[in-house]
Formats: sequence, structure tokens, C-alpha cells
Amino acid sequence: MESVELRAANCFLDAIERRDFSMGCAMLAAGCTIWNSVERIDRPARGVFDGTGPMWSALRKLRYTDRRFRDGRGRLVVDYVSLAVTSRGSTVATPVTVFLTFTADGLIERIEEQFEEAGLARLQEALSGALTSGAESSHTSETAAGSTSGRSSETGGRSLSEPGE
Repeated sequence: MESVELRAANCFLDAIERRDFSMGCAMLAAGCTIWNSVERIDRPARGVFDGTGPMWSALRKLRYTDRRFRDGRGRLVVDYVSLAVTSRGSTVATPVTVFLTFTADGLIERIEEQFEEAGLARLQEALSGALTSGAESSHTSETAAGSTSGRSSETGGRSLSEPGE
């Protein structure tokens, strides 16, 4: 049987894929934060997933494929491949590990993302081209820029370390 957290995580990822940002944001607890291996700072998650940032105008389609779920010391860990199609038609696959923390009532309280370096570099390049060719901003991505640690070819690009380690 699926846990409440597993269902919530799938529902959230599905909503973002469909660009149903209202549903995605409804899955977030008040004050939910997002941290990523790129910027290494906490940001309000609603500001990232409200659909207004430059990344969303540069993306034609976003899919979270090959989802694998596991327990992460009181958090749900989701390994997936972010498959992005930019507004210029470039397709980029980026392995990602996300650590999700939930409230007692099943809302997402914290999101921590770690990106695989090589895939992220390809995504940054594709997004930069899409943003400079028509979007109003040249900023690459709200959550897609920088480097990760703790990944290796032995783990298939998945992180085995905790964020910030």
C-alpha cells in the first residue's frame, strides 16, 4: 500500500508536469522552502512553483521520469530524471535526487534538490538559449544551475549523500 507521502509526492510531481501550478502550490505547506545544490540557499517554494519564473517560459514541456522512491531518515527521497523540452525544441535529461519533508497532515514542508552535474550543464545551456531567444530574462533557471556533490557513476548518477554534506 502506498504511503500518504508517496501519494503526495506523485501528485505534486504530476501537477508540475501538467503545469497545474495551483494544484502544485496547494500541496505545499505554508512557509514551505526549497533548497538546491545550485544556489545552496533556502527560498520560498511557492515562488519557484507558481509558474511565473523565467524557467517556465523557457520550457515547453517538463517530465519527471524513472521515479524511484525510498526512505531517507524521516524524509521521502525521490530519484528521477527531469526531461525538459525547451521553447526552442531542445530536449535535455537531468538526473535529480529530491528529499521531501512532510507535515503531519501530508503537505510538503521542505524540498531539497540535488542535480547531476553533466545533465545540469546541458540544461543550463539549453535554457540560456531559450531564454535569450525570446524570454524577457537572461537568468537561466530558478532551480537549475550549478553543481552537485555525492554523485558517482557507481550510483547511476543518484546521490547517496544528504544535501549540504
